[in-house]
Amino acid sequence: MPKKRNINYDEARRKIIRRYKDRGYNIIDDESEIRGVEKNEKEKQPIQESGEKRKLSGDSKNNNLEKKVSQEFNPVIKPKSVVRGASKPLQKLHSVYKTIEDKALYLSPVLDVDFSNGNNLSLGEGKTDSITLGGEAYNSTLLYTILTSVMDKGKMLVCGPPGSGKTSSSRFIGSAVNNLLVDYIKHATIYGHPEQTEEKMIAMFDPIKMIKGERKLIVRDFLKSPIKVIDEVNRLRPESLSILYELLNSGSVTYQGQLIKARSGPLFATANASDSGNYDIPPPFMDRFNVAVFVDTINPYYLESFAKQRIGNRNNLESMVRINDPLTPQDLGVIKRGIYNVNLPSEEMGKIAHFLAELSGCDMAGVSIERKTKGNTTEKKPPALCNDCHFYGTDKSICYKTEDGLSARALESVVNYSKALAYWRGKGTVGEEDVRAVVPYATWFRVTPTRAAFEKEPRYINDRIGLMKGLFDTSSQSYAEIVKALPEYKHITSLVYSGANGNGSQVNVQKNEIKKMIETAGKLDSTAKFPLILSLKKMYNYAK
Repeated sequence: MPKKRNINYDEARRKIIRRYKDRGYNIIDDESEIRGVEKNEKEKQPIQESGEKRKLSGDSKNNNLEKKVSQEFNPVIKPKSVVRGASKPLQKLHSVYKTIEDKALYLSPVLDVDFSNGNNLSLGEGKTDSITLGGEAYNSTLLYTILTSVMDKGKMLVCGPPGSGKTSSSRFIGSAVNNLLVDYIKHATIYGHPEQTEEKMIAMFDPIKMIKGERKLIVRDFLKSPIKVIDEVNRLRPESLSILYELLNSGSVTYQGQLIKARSGPLFATANASDSGNYDIPPPFMDRFNVAVFVDTINPYYLESFAKQRIGNRNNLESMVRINDPLTPQDLGVIKRGIYNVNLPSEEMGKIAHFLAELSGCDMAGVSIERKTKGNTTEKKPPALCNDCHFYGTDKSICYKTEDGLSARALESVVNYSKALAYWRGKGTVGEEDVRAVVPYATWFRVTPTRAAFEKEPRYINDRIGLMKGLFDTSSQSYAEIVKALPEYKHITSLVYSGANGNGSQVNVQKNEIKKMIETAGKLDSTAKFPLILSLKKMYNYAK
């Protein structure tokens, strides 16, 4: 029986890193290298491995040792797609989800994004609780982190208590999707604390050059990384957030009069629950994120798995999270084009518009129809504004349950992520289920509920995602009832959607037809009629 060999893992890891550096990769392994001489962006690229095997030099013993240690550091899972007939890049993307689960890099039994092909089971004597068994279902944190990772401008907020896996899930998935060392993503992370400054987060001028009378800008790794992570963003002072507004909005920042273009890629920010050690995140900053999820603490029944797989293999956490057949830049290009090409039917867009219109319209906000929107409620907001309103307190209305409406960014997020989710599910067209699964995660952090939102269901005080699911379902039911009573409503919303881009002059409809549509819209018993009438008015003015 061969003698068991003791392996010095630290030495072996250093040997692997040296070999990669000799082959031209730039691997940031410790803080001293980060503080070292600044290189230009082309010289300082993070490691990105191709799917092809690379031949390593050295004797066979060292190669065998490297192979053994690489397997320890780099968990490999055979890709397995849950979507039949999926393309190869999509199969690889699904294998990322499977890898993170199987290696316990994110532990949660919660499958909170489920679809109607499961079986609903009512629980308890009063049947007040229910759960969906079987069918297609995903964990929201893993699902939306993966979808955000394949979007160049995806921005995701991850909320939850300390130690729940908010930051690590973003790093592990970012590593798996982009073939990056987890250490690199760590070093490129902005860590939120009150003393953070622009120089620490974004860039600074080289002090040595300044002594010589020269100016050389040193750009921080955060802007160069294809995966950007801001850890505990609500521990940053509000004034420190100001420079990040521009980054979230346009992908660039301005430092000392110089415009710095950040490397394209997704951005993740984590936020702990409100306490004395952090600050409230301003609503305009929140609105710049596309989706937000809430991560819970570890399930007690998962403690054994946590101990065996996570604590017992802590070395794995320092590695690159790899799948057997890694995603290549070409694969990511195919995925992005696939998402872009997913069809969003005008009927589904009409339902999305109806929901946003019902939430944003406000009969008491102004005298003229042009002012009947929550954007005009600068002096008094719902529900104080709603006492004498016809829509207040009715089961079919949702307008009085939030203080504010939703922005154009919310609409953009719902559209883009509905298409991404449909692609993930192997579909070429967005369906109602895709939209319903996305809306709560793209909206709950953008609005402030009123006390009326909790009157019939007090548990919505904490469950804001559940609240938005309920509001969207109410709006969908309202849409169906309106279409049943006024079948032409579906045609009108589809027509408005078709002519929404530009000035509407491309829609070939006569003025008298549009006038009839406006009269029909005026009969709607919904706050959605106010934005709809304004859209039709613009179409009328441009019609021949």
